[in-house]
Amino acid sequence: SVPFNLITNYLNGFGLTASYSNTDSSIGLPNLIGLNPNQRVPATGSMPLPGLSKTNTKLMLYYENHGFSAFFAQNERSKYVGSVANDAIGGYPTLNYIDAQKWTSAQIGYEFQEGMLKGLGIRAEGNNLNKPTYTQLRLDGSIQSQNKTGSSVALKISYKLP
Repeated sequence: SVPFNLITNYLNGFGLTASYSNTDSSIGLPNLIGLNPNQRVPATGSMPLPGLSKTNTKLMLYYENHGFSAFFAQNERSKYVGSVANDAIGGYPTLNYIDAQKWTSAQIGYEFQEGMLKGLGIRAEGNNLNKPTYTQLRLDGSIQSQNKTGSSVALKISYKLP
């Protein structure tokens, strides 16, 4: 996390937050990815830990000063193993690869600092602005199913009691 006023006072209120993780995981279970509950389970093997991506990144640029606040953020995660409902066999969970995903969010707002409206805040925020696609993959990497998610935009009003 870097506030840009460390560089120059002209950038007071601006900043950047970033994170990156790179994780290797495996669990000593047979590779169950893509198997239905009625399929034979291999006797040995290993698979990645469900829910854990190899890489995760986040980058956020922000401004916060004199009651104004704004940010733009992008999150990304690499392919991972997810537990999903099985459409073929009564909805029992099965493990599938979930393709890499990217989300974009933004927010802008103002909170009154003085006068009769002191403590009143108004903010507009948007999530999934890039309308990401949730994609389940078969073991061979081909697409099993896709679900295009929508974006959401909200206008929020708040008040802090003195």
